Amino acid sequence: FPYTTLFRSELIVGIGVNLTGRLLDPAVAGLAIALDDAAGAPVDRAGFVDRLLAEVERWIDRHVAGGVPAIAEAWRARMAPGLTGRAMVGGRIVTGALHGLAPDGALQRRDERGAIHDVRSGDVEVIRPAPDRADDAGVLHPAG
Repeated sequence: FPYTTLFRSELIVGIGVNLTGRLLDPAVAGLAIALDDAAGAPVDRAGFVDRLLAEVERWIDRHVAGGVPAIAEAWRARMAPGLTGRAMVGGRIVTGALHGLAPDGALQRRDERGAIHDVRSGDVEVIRPAPDRADDAGVLHPAG
C-alpha cells in the first residue's frame, strides 16, 4: 500500500504467475495451474510480461489518480465472494472467506466466527473455490 512522503509515493505489488506447468513443484502441481496448461499452448514469456506490466501500470495510474475508491468498485466486481483461503494476520493464521476490501485497500477475510480481518501484506493461500465459482477455482479474471 502506498507509502507517501513530501517528495514521493511508492506502491509495492507482488504477483506470482505460473507460465509453464512443467516447472511446477510436484507438491503443488495438483493445486496450481499454469498458463500454458490453461491455454493449451506455450505462452510467449516476453509478450505476457509486456501485457501484464501494461495492465498493472494502468491500474496503478488509476490508484495514484484517485486512491482506493478509484479501483475498489472494479475489484469488487471481479472478486470471488466466498473464496476460502488462509492468510497470516497479526502473527496468526486466519482461515476464512473473502469478504471484500477495507477503505484503505486491505483484503478482508471473514473467519468462522464472523470476525473481519484485514490482510495488508503476505501470502493468501486458496483452500477451496467459492461455491458459485467452482468452474474456475475462484480466479479473478482481468477485464476492462
